[in-house]
Amino acid sequence: ENDGSADAPWATVKRAADVVKAGDTVLINSGTYQVASQISITASGEEGNRITFRGVGSGAFLDCTPSPAKNANAFSLS
Repeated sequence: ENDGSADAPWATVKRAADVVKAGDTVLINSGTYQVASQISITASGEEGNRITFRGVGSGAFLDCTPSPAKNANAFSLS
């Protein structure tokens, strides 16, 4: 299984959201990512230790277009 490093990135933004913790920065490589199920971020950042999701290079696009296979509420922050 990939460890989320630059050499072995996770395949989905959802996987990153499942394991982030305070102080983490998730770098999302350039490209279009289909969001097939809700992405829930349950970890909390702290003052000075925020959780950041950032596109790299020419940018990352998360396609959250609703379809029968996708959840209309693509992100959940709790």
